[in-house]
Amino acid sequence: MYQTKPPIQTRIPMLLACTALALVLGVAACANQPQASSSSTTAPAASSASDQTRLVDEARATLASFTSDPQNKSIHDMMARARAVVVFPNLVKGGFIVGVEGGRGVLFARHASARNWGQPVFMGVADVSLGLQAGVQAAETIMAVYSDRALEKLLSDKVKLGADVSVAVIGAGGGAEASTASNFSGDIAVISRAKGLYGGVSVEGGVLAPDDDANRAYYGRSVTPREILAMTGTHSTSVQAMHTILGR
Repeated sequence: MYQTKPPIQTRIPMLLACTALALVLGVAACANQPQASSSSTTAPAASSASDQTRLVDEARATLASFTSDPQNKSIHDMMARARAVVVFPNLVKGGFIVGVEGGRGVLFARHASARNWGQPVFMGVADVSLGLQAGVQAAETIMAVYSDRALEKLLSDKVKLGADVSVAVIGAGGGAEASTASNFSGDIAVISRAKGLYGGVSVEGGVLAPDDDANRAYYGRSVTPREILAMTGTHSTSVQAMHTILGR
């Protein structure tokens, strides 16, 4: 049975320590390497299939927590309208080390010919703001992709949020927030929770891109995001659990 992960505030010290180590090691390694041509962002990437499976499980737990929260009425409309959903279990502020703010996430898209969800595409995001005025250091974030145009851009190359695609941060709860979620006609709607509170994240200017290394590790070969979306057949237990939370 899947267990709901503990509140994010209890995981922040460990996340920051792990991210600090990953970033420091990454900087040291990259100093002696030529710049890669991959479209991946600067967010740290995991390297094994088990790492990616763990990320899917974390994304499922995040999404389950959002959808079961009675304060968060906006998420249900966002999910029902979404062409694709990107879940970032942890966006971490690492600016005190190398000025990088971002994290790793997973995208699930509906098949074009049906409402059912496909296989995971692993993504990275960098240069997002975590509401420093409120002391926010980590946040769980969900992006609902509404337009086919935005999805195509996300699958093709790096996308600068707010420039290449339009974004809006949706608040939790009812009233004006729910109305905004229902009436938003842009490309991507975002909802985020940090330290148990909704809000605190600005994604304008953030750079989102497929994580080529993570996708290669998970699928055992080099594979493009479009090839992943075209895949059919049996899904893993982790992916099936995620599909159940995503619903129809």
